[in-house]
Amino acid sequence: MKRLIQHGLMFANLFEVSSPALIERYNRALDHLTGKRTKLDNFHIDLSGFSPEVGDELGDMDYLNPGGCNRQIILLSTQQKDAPLLEMKFSTTQNIIRDFIAANEAQLFTLTARDAVAGELQNSVFSVPEPQSLLDIRSVTVEADTTTGIVRDAAKLDKLIVRFRDEPDAWWDDVLVAQMIGLARTTGDVTRAPVTFETPSFRQDDF
Repeated sequence: MKRLIQHGLMFANLFEVSSPALIERYNRALDHLTGKRTKLDNFHIDLSGFSPEVGDELGDMDYLNPGGCNRQIILLSTQQKDAPLLEMKFSTTQNIIRDFIAANEAQLFTLTARDAVAGELQNSVFSVPEPQSLLDIRSVTVEADTTTGIVRDAAKLDKLIVRFRDEPDAWWDDVLVAQMIGLARTTGDVTRAPVTFETPSFRQDDF
Protein backbone atom coordinates (compact mmCIF):
# COMPACT_ATOMS: atom_id res chain seq x y z
CA MET A 1 0.00 0.00 0.00
CA LYS A 2 1.50 3.30 -1.08
CA ARG A 3 1.16 6.10 1.45
CA LEU A 4 1.99 9.79 1.31
CA ILE A 5 2.13 12.22 4.20
CA GLN A 6 1.66 15.78 2.94
CA HIS A 7 0.74 18.81 5.05
CA GLY A 8 -0.11 16.50 7.93
CA LEU A 9 -2.54 14.41 5.87
CA MET A 10 -2.17 10.77 4.90
CA PHE A 11 -3.21 9.53 1.45
CA ALA A 12 -3.23 5.79 0.74
CA ASN A 13 -3.07 3.81 -2.51
CA LEU A 14 -1.81 6.63 -4.71
CA PHE A 15 0.00 5.66 -7.92
CA GLU A 16 3.73 6.36 -7.74
CA VAL A 17 5.40 8.21 -10.62
CA SER A 18 9.16 7.81 -10.38
CA SER A 19 10.53 6.43 -13.64
CA PRO A 20 11.89 8.97 -16.17
CA ALA A 21 9.51 7.62 -18.85
CA LEU A 22 6.39 8.11 -16.70
CA ILE A 23 7.54 11.53 -15.51
CA GLU A 24 8.06 12.66 -19.12
CA ARG A 25 4.64 11.33 -20.13
CA TYR A 26 3.06 13.13 -17.19
CA ASN A 27 4.83 16.36 -18.12
CA ARG A 28 3.66 16.11 -21.74
CA ALA A 29 0.09 15.69 -20.55
CA LEU A 30 0.44 18.43 -17.92
CA ASP A 31 1.87 20.83 -20.49
CA HIS A 32 -0.89 19.87 -22.94
CA LEU A 33 -3.61 20.65 -20.39
CA THR A 34 -2.16 23.52 -18.38
CA GLY A 35 1.03 24.77 -20.04
CA LYS A 36 2.96 23.78 -16.90
CA ARG A 37 5.53 21.12 -16.08
CA THR A 38 6.89 19.59 -12.89
CA LYS A 39 10.56 19.37 -11.97
CA LEU A 40 9.95 16.64 -9.39
CA ASP A 41 11.65 13.29 -9.92
CA ASN A 42 9.21 11.38 -7.73
CA PHE A 43 5.57 12.05 -6.89
CA HIS A 44 2.21 10.33 -6.51
CA ILE A 45 -1.04 10.75 -8.41
CA ASP A 46 -4.65 9.97 -7.63
CA LEU A 47 -7.45 8.48 -9.74
CA SER A 48 -7.60 11.58 -11.96
CA GLY A 49 -3.85 12.16 -12.23
CA PHE A 50 -3.78 14.93 -9.62
CA SER A 51 -0.66 15.00 -7.45
CA PRO A 52 -0.60 16.80 -4.09
CA GLU A 53 3.18 17.11 -4.44
CA VAL A 54 2.90 18.74 -7.87
CA GLY A 55 0.10 20.96 -6.56
CA ASP A 56 2.39 22.04 -3.72
CA GLU A 57 5.24 22.68 -6.18
CA LEU A 58 2.99 24.77 -8.45
CA GLY A 59 1.30 26.53 -5.55
CA ASP A 60 -2.06 25.48 -6.97
CA MET A 61 -4.05 22.54 -5.61
CA ASP A 62 -6.62 23.10 -8.35
CA TYR A 63 -4.14 22.89 -11.23
CA LEU A 64 -6.20 20.07 -12.80
CA ASN A 65 -9.55 21.52 -11.78
CA PRO A 66 -9.65 25.23 -12.68
CA GLY A 67 -13.02 26.73 -11.79
CA GLY A 68 -13.97 23.55 -9.94
CA CYS A 69 -16.39 22.29 -12.62
CA ASN A 70 -14.55 20.66 -15.52
CA ARG A 71 -12.00 18.37 -13.93
CA GLN A 72 -9.03 17.47 -16.11
CA ILE A 73 -7.51 14.00 -16.03
CA ILE A 74 -4.08 12.48 -16.69
CA LEU A 75 -3.97 8.71 -16.97
CA LEU A 76 -0.58 7.00 -16.93
CA SER A 77 -1.84 3.54 -16.06
CA THR A 78 -5.08 1.64 -15.60
CA GLN A 79 -3.79 0.93 -12.08
CA GLN A 80 -5.00 4.42 -11.17
CA LYS A 81 -8.52 2.95 -10.97
CA ASP A 82 -7.63 1.69 -7.46
CA ALA A 83 -6.45 5.11 -6.27
CA PRO A 84 -8.67 7.55 -4.37
CA LEU A 85 -9.82 10.87 -5.81
CA LEU A 86 -8.36 13.82 -3.90
CA GLU A 87 -9.60 17.42 -3.84
CA MET A 88 -13.03 16.19 -4.96
CA LYS A 89 -15.62 18.92 -5.66
CA PHE A 90 -18.55 16.76 -6.85
CA SER A 91 -19.51 13.41 -5.31
CA THR A 92 -20.17 11.94 -8.77
CA THR A 93 -16.71 12.64 -10.23
CA GLN A 94 -15.02 9.59 -8.72
CA ASN A 95 -17.58 7.17 -10.15
CA ILE A 96 -17.46 8.84 -13.59
CA ILE A 97 -13.68 8.43 -13.85
CA ARG A 98 -13.77 4.86 -12.53
CA ASP A 99 -16.60 3.94 -14.93
CA PHE A 100 -14.69 5.49 -17.83
CA ILE A 101 -11.57 3.48 -17.02
CA ALA A 102 -13.58 0.27 -16.55
CA ALA A 103 -15.42 0.73 -19.86
CA ASN A 104 -12.18 1.39 -21.75
CA GLU A 105 -9.61 -0.60 -19.79
CA ALA A 106 -8.26 -2.56 -22.78
CA GLN A 107 -7.86 0.57 -24.91
CA LEU A 108 -6.32 2.53 -22.05
CA PHE A 109 -3.91 -0.31 -21.24
CA THR A 110 -2.66 -0.24 -24.84
CA LEU A 111 -2.51 3.56 -25.13
CA THR A 112 -0.78 4.19 -21.79
CA ALA A 113 1.94 1.71 -22.71
CA ARG A 114 3.24 4.41 -25.08
CA ASP A 115 1.83 7.73 -23.92
CA ALA A 116 -0.26 9.48 -21.31
CA VAL A 117 -3.98 9.93 -21.86
CA ALA A 118 -5.12 13.45 -21.07
CA GLY A 119 -8.63 14.81 -21.05
CA GLU A 120 -11.43 16.61 -19.30
CA LEU A 121 -14.81 15.95 -17.73
CA GLN A 122 -16.87 18.52 -19.60
CA ASN A 123 -20.31 19.84 -18.73
CA SER A 124 -22.40 22.85 -19.71
CA VAL A 125 -21.32 25.13 -16.86
CA PHE A 126 -17.94 26.58 -15.93
CA SER A 127 -18.62 27.53 -12.32
CA VAL A 128 -21.06 26.73 -9.52
CA PRO A 129 -21.41 29.92 -7.45
CA GLU A 130 -24.44 28.57 -5.58
CA PRO A 131 -26.02 25.15 -4.94
CA GLN A 132 -28.92 25.57 -7.40
CA SER A 133 -26.38 25.95 -10.23
CA LEU A 134 -25.84 22.20 -9.91
CA LEU A 135 -29.23 21.71 -11.56
CA ASP A 136 -27.78 23.14 -14.79
CA ILE A 137 -25.46 20.15 -15.07
CA ARG A 138 -27.42 17.45 -16.91
CA SER A 139 -24.58 15.25 -18.14
CA VAL A 140 -20.81 15.03 -18.13
CA THR A 141 -18.86 14.12 -21.25
CA VAL A 142 -15.42 12.57 -20.92
CA GLU A 143 -13.17 13.87 -23.69
CA ALA A 144 -9.76 12.21 -23.75
CA ASP A 145 -6.87 11.44 -26.07
CA THR A 146 -3.16 10.74 -25.93
CA THR A 147 -0.84 13.73 -26.05
CA THR A 148 0.03 12.74 -29.62
CA GLY A 149 -3.63 12.53 -30.69
CA ILE A 150 -3.90 8.80 -31.43
CA VAL A 151 -7.65 8.68 -30.71
CA ARG A 152 -8.22 11.69 -32.99
CA ASP A 153 -6.14 10.13 -35.76
CA ALA A 154 -7.94 6.79 -35.34
CA ALA A 155 -11.27 8.54 -35.91
CA LYS A 156 -9.88 10.10 -39.08
CA LEU A 157 -8.58 6.73 -40.25
CA ASP A 158 -11.98 5.10 -39.59
CA LYS A 159 -13.63 7.63 -41.91
CA LEU A 160 -11.00 7.08 -44.61
CA ILE A 161 -11.49 3.31 -44.37
CA VAL A 162 -15.23 3.77 -44.92
CA ARG A 163 -14.50 5.89 -48.00
CA PHE A 164 -12.03 3.31 -49.27
CA ARG A 165 -14.59 0.53 -48.93
CA ASP A 166 -17.55 2.48 -50.32
CA GLU A 167 -16.08 4.49 -53.18
CA PRO A 168 -15.69 2.36 -56.35
CA ASP A 169 -12.51 4.12 -57.51
CA ALA A 170 -10.79 4.27 -54.12
CA TRP A 171 -8.18 1.68 -55.15
CA TRP A 172 -6.74 4.21 -57.60
CA ASP A 173 -6.92 7.20 -55.25
CA ASP A 174 -3.24 7.57 -54.36
CA VAL A 175 -3.88 10.50 -52.01
CA LEU A 176 -6.49 8.54 -50.02
CA VAL A 177 -4.24 5.49 -49.76
CA ALA A 178 -1.27 7.63 -48.67
CA GLN A 179 -3.38 9.30 -45.97
CA MET A 180 -4.50 5.92 -44.66
CA ILE A 181 -0.96 4.56 -44.56
CA GLY A 182 0.32 7.68 -42.80
CA LEU A 183 -2.34 7.54 -40.10
CA ALA A 184 -1.97 3.78 -39.63
CA ARG A 185 1.71 4.23 -38.78
CA THR A 186 0.55 6.11 -35.68
CA THR A 187 -2.69 4.34 -34.77
CA GLY A 188 -1.97 0.76 -35.81
CA ASP A 189 -4.65 -1.45 -37.36
CA VAL A 190 -7.89 0.13 -36.12
CA THR A 191 -9.94 -2.59 -37.85
CA ARG A 192 -8.49 -5.23 -35.51
CA ALA A 193 -7.76 -3.08 -32.46
CA PRO A 194 -10.20 -0.13 -32.38
CA VAL A 195 -8.89 2.99 -30.65
CA THR A 196 -12.14 4.53 -29.47
CA PHE A 197 -13.57 5.21 -26.06
CA GLU A 198 -16.92 3.81 -24.97
CA THR A 199 -19.59 5.51 -22.82
CA PRO A 200 -18.00 8.97 -22.90
CA SER A 201 -21.12 10.71 -21.49
CA PHE A 202 -22.65 10.20 -18.07
CA ARG A 203 -26.00 11.52 -16.81
CA GLN A 204 -25.99 13.64 -13.67
CA ASP A 205 -29.20 12.79 -11.82
CA ASP A 206 -27.94 13.69 -8.35
CA PHE A 207 -24.86 14.95 -6.53
